[in-house]
Amino acid sequence: SPTPDPISNTVADISFEEVQHVEKTVHRLKRGNLVRKLARDVMNRRPVDTIQPLLNSLAASTRSPSERQIAAWVLGWTPLDEANRQAATSVLRDVLEGEQPADPLRFVRIGTHSLMVGFLATLCLMMANVHFNGGDASMVFMQGLVMMTMFSLVPMTPLSLSLDRRRVNKVRAAAAVSLGRLQCLDSIGALTAALYDRSPVVRRAAVPALNSVLPLLTPEHYGQLGVQAIPNLCQALGHSDIMLVLHVLSALEIVGDGRAVRPLEQLVKAGRNDQVRNLAAQILPVLQERQRKENASKMLLRASAPLSNAAATLLRPANGAALKSLYAEEDTPPFVTTRTDEDEAQVLRINTSG
Repeated sequence: SPTPDPISNTVADISFEEVQHVEKTVHRLKRGNLVRKLARDVMNRRPVDTIQPLLNSLAASTRSPSERQIAAWVLGWTPLDEANRQAATSVLRDVLEGEQPADPLRFVRIGTHSLMVGFLATLCLMMANVHFNGGDASMVFMQGLVMMTMFSLVPMTPLSLSLDRRRVNKVRAAAAVSLGRLQCLDSIGALTAALYDRSPVVRRAAVPALNSVLPLLTPEHYGQLGVQAIPNLCQALGHSDIMLVLHVLSALEIVGDGRAVRPLEQLVKAGRNDQVRNLAAQILPVLQERQRKENASKMLLRASAPLSNAAATLLRPANGAALKSLYAEEDTPPFVTTRTDEDEAQVLRINTSG
């Protein structure tokens, strides 16, 4: 099993370089902002009284990306009890997976930025045109409107969309790093899926976070992870980080099921590293045995014969001769009492009507 690569989650382990980097983002927040205050407390080694403002900030997509990024950072450096750790993990996982509702003001913000930049660019071009070429003011004004529209819609709107997406991805990356520091096993599925995210910032943040969480798995976690955890771990076997692949293999040995057999067989045949192929070959028999047991349990639960005529069989009246031949060796069947002549006549009427 590879040596774990944990992420530091003690306040004393915050490096001076990280504090300087975070300070630049904290400085953008308004004075009196609760997230800013809690970030200052963490950087000054003061205890955090409550994490609710951090959770509220992360859960609200209308908050600024800078505030949400700092809120995610603070959660990763705050010592939490089990209840708060579960709550923080749930919110951070939603942020990483992009499960939160879209910001309704996003396109308003993008449009405003585009118009502002387009207006400034147009104003500069109009002044240069009047200064060098002169011309009618109304004509220059109409040209300015056309130029501003062109600058706002053509180059600036895609650029504003890209910048907005980049800010959101920074928040998601901060959430991935904090999930690694919190070391909650419920985040394995989200972190594994983030390994193949479209954003390189998110992909880079997910690798050390997953390396920190996977060594915490124990045999008691078998079958307790999410539905997509094992398929995502199997997909991570093709990652370029060899240490991460070794951690994933060790995790599959502990919690893997029959779905991991085929990916490991392919890894044994075409693995890019001898260490990876050897470890996969050692783990493969364990997963094959689990697959055999899973298939055997499914066979036991399968019906041995169709029961389409079961109702008719159970409701069919039985005559006394059949019961007597069935229990010929006994004086009285265990569930048939001795009947009188009146009972025999009643049975005969029932059989005749049937």
